[in-house]
Amino acid sequence: MTGYSIKTNSLNNTLNRANLFAAIRKRTGSSPRGGWEGASAPAGWMVASILVGRVVASFLLFLSLSFSSCSTDDDGGTTPVDDGRQTVQLYLSVPSSNATRIGDPGQAVPEGEDWDKIAVMIEYAPEDNTDIPNEDKHSVIYVTKEDYVKGLDDNGYYWITLNLLPGTVHFYGVTYSEICGTELEGDIEKIANSPDLNESFANLEISNDYAMNDEAHVAKFLSVATGFYQDESGNLKDFVVEPNPDWTAEDMPTMRLTRLAAKIDIQWDAQEAYGSAYSDIKVTGFTFSGDNAEANNSTDENEKSGSGRLFPFLTLGKDNATQLTPLSGSKTFINQTPISQRNGRVYHYVYPDGVSTPKVTFNITAKENGSTTNVDKNYTYTFKDPLQKATWYKIRTYINGFTNQETNIITPEGPETVETE
Repeated sequence: MTGYSIKTNSLNNTLNRANLFAAIRKRTGSSPRGGWEGASAPAGWMVASILVGRVVASFLLFLSLSFSSCSTDDDGGTTPVDDGRQTVQLYLSVPSSNATRIGDPGQAVPEGEDWDKIAVMIEYAPEDNTDIPNEDKHSVIYVTKEDYVKGLDDNGYYWITLNLLPGTVHFYGVTYSEICGTELEGDIEKIANSPDLNESFANLEISNDYAMNDEAHVAKFLSVATGFYQDESGNLKDFVVEPNPDWTAEDMPTMRLTRLAAKIDIQWDAQEAYGSAYSDIKVTGFTFSGDNAEANNSTDENEKSGSGRLFPFLTLGKDNATQLTPLSGSKTFINQTPISQRNGRVYHYVYPDGVSTPKVTFNITAKENGSTTNVDKNYTYTFKDPLQKATWYKIRTYINGFTNQETNIITPEGPETVETE
């Protein structure tokens, strides 16, 4: 389903919301909405909401009782049906322009921010949810960046009001650029309209060629942020909607999105090789490659770079992780200038797939022992673990010859801290 198409029952939802606010009022104190598992609403908002909720609820109850007397008249009126839906406030946070960048272990590179749409995805888990109507099993709400910015509260959260049937629910989110995200949005819509509970937004993919033809390619690529409702360990968390919940504000779900792309920062220095048995040593190019053999061997440049997963963490630590299909492909860079062939630096951005342990292959040429003919060899650095989202990997390579290259890798910050100033 698209947009705010989740079923609602105005009387039932208003009464539920009044009950929710009444539950909030029972709390003796409030805490900032900084926790993973919920948030407290501002005190002024709570008081106003309680009063408004009660007045509106009483008024609508009066109207409902009045209308019910006409429910069997000749005009065919019907009494509203209470289908058990409950009002849920989802608190949403996305990276600010300052927090979108990953701390650079070397010189900073302008990266910017360029997204204009958020997809908030809701799905019922397969377990114990077989009675959920097909149209409710998956749904999506789209929020424009303009509306998101206007709707932020003092704590930097955007509230989305949902009316959900009792059951176990999961929440996911992604920011993207609408002009570049046609394929991504199409994939979201396919699942949103699927009646199969085994279909999941958790399996969504995104091309590593996303926004490639846009002038602001890097900014748009890096502005894709994803997240899901999770527990303190970062695992997907169930939100259980009960028929008659006794909720407080802190029971409401909070979902934070963080940047998806990993940054590969490659530096090389062949200067030290001069003066030994080698001359005219150059790094003529290098290739970043994941474990998707089909993409790596493709002759179609649009397919060669492969894809990543919107939620790569959900593939980690699972028994079937090694059986998941690697999605990450390859990208080759050619050095044209003599200076960059001896000493240079390049950045590569990639969406992690959660399973690939990528490689960086350096193409090295040199004249050895006074020879006038270039010797061409490759030197490969392999990552030990799958790439993590929102992480900066810095590879520093010193080339002293064909047999004694030295490569160091620095991962300055991980995804848990990198988005926070």
